[in-house]
Amino acid sequence: MVLWFSFKHTQTNTSTVSYTINSDRKRSGRPKATTESEDHFLRVNSLRDRRLTGQQLQAQLNTGRSQQISVSTVKRRLRAAGLTGRVAVRKSLLRWQNKKKRLAWAMNHRQWTTEDWKVLWTDGIFAFRQH
Repeated sequence: MVLWFSFKHTQTNTSTVSYTINSDRKRSGRPKATTESEDHFLRVNSLRDRRLTGQQLQAQLNTGRSQQISVSTVKRRLRAAGLTGRVAVRKSLLRWQNKKKRLAWAMNHRQWTTEDWKVLWTDGIFAFRQH
């Protein structure tokens, strides 16, 4: 009622008043197959292990459930949470010799100042990087 009086004082159209009152009303329709906690479970597990597929997440979620959830439902819930599917890029692994060389190089250069890092070296000639 208070809302109606505030609209009456501002002389707002009745259709606007009706729309505003009914816009946040609970709608009829099929209930979601997953609960908020299950949606959270899917999101957290997907973030913990980014290589899990929709089928693997579905299998984790369906253990101990009487009503089975489909893979497409899992993917929709992840998409609604802002997680989209990506293929992880394969990269070559470092051999232990390369790791050892990288560590030695880093240890030799750990005392460098910011000014030292601004210098580029090519062919024995030093050149300063300009911003």
